[in-house]
Amino acid sequence: MSDKKARLVIETYISNDGVRTQFAELHHRIVDIVMELDKSKEIKMAVEYNISPAEVELSGIYHHPKLSERQRQVAGMLCQHYSVKRIADALFVSENTVKKHIQNMKKTLEIEASGADFVYQLQQVLDRNK
Repeated sequence: MSDKKARLVIETYISNDGVRTQFAELHHRIVDIVMELDKSKEIKMAVEYNISPAEVELSGIYHHPKLSERQRQVAGMLCQHYSVKRIADALFVSENTVKKHIQNMKKTLEIEASGADFVYQLQQVLDRNK
């Protein structure tokens, strides 16, 4: 039988420090078990303590009259330092779609910079329009 990729995802709402502590303990238990496995070096683990951008109405945080709702969502995630891949996964679109939104935002907002400079200038433009 060939190896198949598997994924374990645990989501919870952390309403207080007690729940956060329990969640951290669960994470440590899982790490301990993983370390005992033969394939412990092949397993990637991550813990995130933030709300998925798809679950938050980011367009209300960053408003710009020239941007569409989806562009405002992408802009908000970029300003929170999300990668193109992570934005695509959160919004259930392709990475190329996210890149096209970025191209359109650059054109609309007349920003010529790219990379971190683009994100910085985008943040400045959005902050002026709050």
